[in-house]
Amino acid sequence: MIHADGFARLIDLGFAKTVHARTYTMCGTPEYLAPELLLLRGHGLGVDWWALGVLLYEMVVGITAFSFHPDTREPDYDLPPPELYKNVLNPHYMLSYPSRLSVDICDCIEALLAWEPLERAGCLTDGAASVKRLAFFQPVEWACLLARQLVPPHKPTIQDGADMCNFGEQPGAESISN
Repeated sequence: MIHADGFARLIDLGFAKTVHARTYTMCGTPEYLAPELLLLRGHGLGVDWWALGVLLYEMVVGITAFSFHPDTREPDYDLPPPELYKNVLNPHYMLSYPSRLSVDICDCIEALLAWEPLERAGCLTDGAASVKRLAFFQPVEWACLLARQLVPPHKPTIQDGADMCNFGEQPGAESISN
């Protein structure tokens, strides 16, 4: 979501909880679940770095990373969770990238979607610094970003809480304003 100040905000964290070590809770959005979560062996913060990798993939490709039919490798927006989980649980699963994407974003996604949590960016001994070090994130001025000193690329114009002018028309959507 883009906040009124123009900065991105992650939303819908209804399943979020504080984790100090390992947890065995099995919940989340199917497309974003990490292998260690599906295997019910306990998991830590690595599942969040995995979800970031899936989110980045979806943002640049237009479909979640593992939503491809296992036999045809065609995108399948309605892939049933069991088929999706087969893809996630396959350590040899190869992601497909459009040729228009930079090597840096592809390498970043691959680092975040490392099948083994201990090899995943964000899970290395230096934690989040291993993500910040990735070439894709090199241009980011982290201190300025955290202080919100950067100029956002787009700052939405919002009249009030019911203003929908920043949203495109959705096929099949009906107005509920009346």
